[in-house]
Amino acid sequence: MNASKIIFVLAMALVGSSYLSAQKFQIRQFRAEQGLSSNRIIQTQEDSFGFLWIQAHFGLNRWDGNHFFPYTVDPNDTFSIGSNFIIKMIETPNKELWFLHSNGLCKFRKDVNGFDHINTKEIGLSENELLNNFMHWRSNEFVLSTSRRIFVLDVKSNKITYLKLPFFNDPSVSFVRTDSVTMIVYLDSKYFSYNLSTHETKPLNKDLLKTCISPYVTDFDGIRKKVFITTYNKGLLMYDIDKGTFNQVNTQHATHHYDPIRSFKRISDDQFVCTSETRVYLFNNNTEKFETIYEEAPESSRIVQGVSYSKGNYWVSTSTGLLLLTPQNINLNQELNLPKKDGPFATVQGNPLGPGVLISDYTSHKMYLLENNDTRSIVPLQDSKNIKELRYTATDYEGNGWIISDSEVWQANKGKNEARKIQIGEGMLPRNVISNELGTFLRIRNKGIYQWDKQQQTFIPLMLSPKEELPLTDMVFTNSGQNLVWSTTNRGLFSFRIKDKKIQKLPLNNYPHAQDIANIETYDDSTLIISDAINGISLLNIETGNLRSFTAKDGMLSNHNETVVVDNQAIVWTFSAEGINGIDPINNRIVSIVDERLSQIQNICIKGNRLYAITKDDLFWIKTDGIDFPNKTPKLYADYAMQGEARIPWPNNANFKYTQNALTLYFGALTGNNINGPHFQYKFSNENFWHNLQQNHSLTLSNISPGFNELFIKVSGDTEENRWLKSSWTIHPAWYNSLTFYLFCLVLGVLLFTYVITRRLKTLKQKSELKWKINEYKTAALRAQMNPHFIFNCLSGIDNLILDNDIIRASDYLNKFARLLRAVLESSKNEVVPFHEDWQTTQWYVNLEQLRSNDRFTASFKVDPEVLNGHYRIPPLIIQPCVENAIIHGLQGVDEGKLSVTARIVDNLLVFNIEDNGKGFANQANSGHKSYGMEMIKERVDLFNKGMVKNALEVISGEGRGTVVKIKLLV
Repeated sequence: MNASKIIFVLAMALVGSSYLSAQKFQIRQFRAEQGLSSNRIIQTQEDSFGFLWIQAHFGLNRWDGNHFFPYTVDPNDTFSIGSNFIIKMIETPNKELWFLHSNGLCKFRKDVNGFDHINTKEIGLSENELLNNFMHWRSNEFVLSTSRRIFVLDVKSNKITYLKLPFFNDPSVSFVRTDSVTMIVYLDSKYFSYNLSTHETKPLNKDLLKTCISPYVTDFDGIRKKVFITTYNKGLLMYDIDKGTFNQVNTQHATHHYDPIRSFKRISDDQFVCTSETRVYLFNNNTEKFETIYEEAPESSRIVQGVSYSKGNYWVSTSTGLLLLTPQNINLNQELNLPKKDGPFATVQGNPLGPGVLISDYTSHKMYLLENNDTRSIVPLQDSKNIKELRYTATDYEGNGWIISDSEVWQANKGKNEARKIQIGEGMLPRNVISNELGTFLRIRNKGIYQWDKQQQTFIPLMLSPKEELPLTDMVFTNSGQNLVWSTTNRGLFSFRIKDKKIQKLPLNNYPHAQDIANIETYDDSTLIISDAINGISLLNIETGNLRSFTAKDGMLSNHNETVVVDNQAIVWTFSAEGINGIDPINNRIVSIVDERLSQIQNICIKGNRLYAITKDDLFWIKTDGIDFPNKTPKLYADYAMQGEARIPWPNNANFKYTQNALTLYFGALTGNNINGPHFQYKFSNENFWHNLQQNHSLTLSNISPGFNELFIKVSGDTEENRWLKSSWTIHPAWYNSLTFYLFCLVLGVLLFTYVITRRLKTLKQKSELKWKINEYKTAALRAQMNPHFIFNCLSGIDNLILDNDIIRASDYLNKFARLLRAVLESSKNEVVPFHEDWQTTQWYVNLEQLRSNDRFTASFKVDPEVLNGHYRIPPLIIQPCVENAIIHGLQGVDEGKLSVTARIVDNLLVFNIEDNGKGFANQANSGHKSYGMEMIKERVDLFNKGMVKNALEVISGEGRGTVVKIKLLV
């Protein structure tokens, strides 16, 4: 390289160094594409809640750090802003926000994210009298001006009090308050003080003001009693109230007739920011000097309108959008003592044998060591013919250095100032080396993994990959050096265990971009850092499969990142075309380094406490242990809610009707000027999992069930409950779905049911009573028929015995007849009688019949002891008619007649069997005689059984075969 070239290179280096010292801000531009209502910005101002308000030529905008909310006139919305052109904004001491437009005032209502209005007609101004300026005085009172007069307005009563000033015609009235009652006023080329209490006017007019173009009173320094006046042709004027003198300070770029100051705002006791048409200045009140902090390019048509200071940043309003100037708090150091090069720089890598870094270029393929600002060639690379470019450097487990180029591998033995080439074969594409107690391993992109054989001084194949799994794009250690983990572009991530050569694909169910992995790095023994072109930077726990990603929505400059490195503070560094990002995974924070000189960045590396970044022409570095990360924990805020077309305050213990079962909640997060914004999640209090919000800043709920609802909203991953938003409401059910209505229906149903049941029971009782009465009457009738029958038969028998002069038997007959008659008469008083009494009565009756017939038949009575000794009760004389029929009709004319009566319990039924060996009958109709008691007995049995026993009375008979009568009683 000749001397002229050397001088040119040195000159360029000095220019770069000078430019670096002037470069203090990262600059971002916001336009309508990012949500602003207009690209023509007038002014900005921050409120005490942390919002930035932006006045535009069309509408008002609010910025929370990641989201612009535009306010424009909407005739259908009573809470919309009163005008699309806002003149001025004021925040009162009680934190109320007021906005002035030509037709009135708007007060911001935070609960509905809208405005209350006071128009000029309400305060008695004419249609042609438009407002042009205002300031807050005290409590609910504001000082306002039109082009004709100045007055005090009480915004609660809408009462106005005109100031005692002469009539004027000045559309550019300006004033500023200097104490609790005094203000400085400029109008009609006059400058005076006005006492709001006494209405005293004191002229302060000076010849200097007469020659000013559009002077505007903008601020007051209460400590030094200075009033600041901006002008178009005399820069900044300062009026000393105590001395009564003016002082003029011109900007650095003032001309003889033109020195515009468009805005002027205080940022501290001693400093102000102001703008001209093309520049932003920092003005020191002590030194009364301007310092340029931003300047538009000479060929730019952009006009600077105003500037404000918020959270350490400068917001510049221009005619083509809003600029954010963020002071560069990271010192990007430029390495000026670079070696000669024949082409663009290729890469930078850490020196594997000591301090400093290695760099190379694309053209000469030479490698250089930069150490302590002393540039020299690296140790000789013997037999190097086709280096192409430096790829990777590493220090192995034994302290030897490894240098990898695009096609060659060199080893620099520990303690020796030389490097020798290691033969790996033709066509090999070596990439990186890793080493631990298990050995040193080389990744060859188009082959697989090779292990260093110390005895043979060469690399031997350890794991050759099938073609379908190639190329191998990276290789790192995990799990305390037990596994190799690498990625492939077509198969995803795999683990390879050195000891048993076992290959296993890692589960990546929640990582959809495994085939697009560009780079991996080890974060800790169980965590991999993954870089890909879609999903940003991800931390994957290979034991649990948990994945945490950092993308542009979280504050990354881009989702497409390249090399990933980790410094000694566990900070992850990566770069993209937009700049460099540092990620603090532990505290979930991100820092960005944006600089024009990094636009052609080639690679980064970590060496000690320095992060090196090389571009095509320069090398830069920063100290990583001094990085100040911004606080990335956003502050959530509740905005308002919508029910149908109605805007309502954020619901907190609210009550809604059953028809109000749809709700849209609007909210946001105050962040550190991140246009991508945070991710949000929500859940109800009765849920165990969080839902991801598809659309940020709003949540729409429909068909909400009646009852109490409690909702939580948070930034994704935030576990601090005190930072969550909470909303709760109760939807009252329709009158026909309310508990009161249900109770009413229940009571009414119970009453109706009770009435119906009562009526039914009453009817059944009446029917039952009627049936029992009928039964009683039938039983009484039966007894009435039975008793004469008994008497006739028994008396006839006694009479026959007397005629036969059988006095003894007649007496026995009469005694049994008396006992039987007494028993029948006693039982006739009751509906049921004990079984043993009725059983005895039936036996007496049979005995009487046997006496009367001269024992022409025999009778047997058998009963189970359980029945005889039990407490069973049956209808009286229930089987007596059947026994009577068997004796009189069944055994009539039969020699050696037999009668059998049994009683036993069968399946909860008391079963009587009355059996005779009489002549029987084919059917009752042909029997020639019908017992008058059988039908009544059947009715009595059915009534006693309540109709629950089928075939309760059965008669089985046949001619010449006798008769069997079965009676079943439910006991």
